Amino acid sequence: ILSQFIGKSREGTRLARLREWEATRLYELTSSLSSLKDPQQIATDLATKTCDTFHFEQVELVIKDNDGEPYQIVIPDGIASDSPAKLKWQLETPRGKEGEIRIWHSYRELSSQNMRLLNAFLDQGTLALERVRLAKSETRLRVLEESDQLKSSLLNSVSHELRTPLSVIKAS
Repeated sequence: ILSQFIGKSREGTRLARLREWEATRLYELTSSLSSLKDPQQIATDLATKTCDTFHFEQVELVIKDNDGEPYQIVIPDGIASDSPAKLKWQLETPRGKEGEIRIWHSYRELSSQNMRLLNAFLDQGTLALERVRLAKSETRLRVLEESDQLKSSLLNSVSHELRTPLSVIKAS
């Protein structure tokens, strides 16, 4: 009975350490992504941290940059992989596709814990990309609203300036 309790205790300790490691890696990723405002920087950071955390052979991430052009990052750079990617995911939000990630690794298959953490990594990266795009749209909308207000003010001013002389002409 005592050896079973010790075994369960050791397993609980191992799981706690594993969860702590996962939480630390996820915190490092989210804190680094939260300060970035450029999709290319987000893609580079996401690919680098994914490759480093899971010790993948190669990670390729393709997204659309600020101009809508495809941007591709390959970590580590310079390694050409002729074989097809072992894992491939679409980075999608409710507003549409943000990009795609391809992963090459030598494992037979990833453990359920690694798959869960990898999904969390990709979700955080996708949310960071969406945050940047929404902030850009909000800024553009704000500029358009200000422009519309300026046009309205100018039109009202010109209209007032024309009405006063016309009123004088009509009165005379």
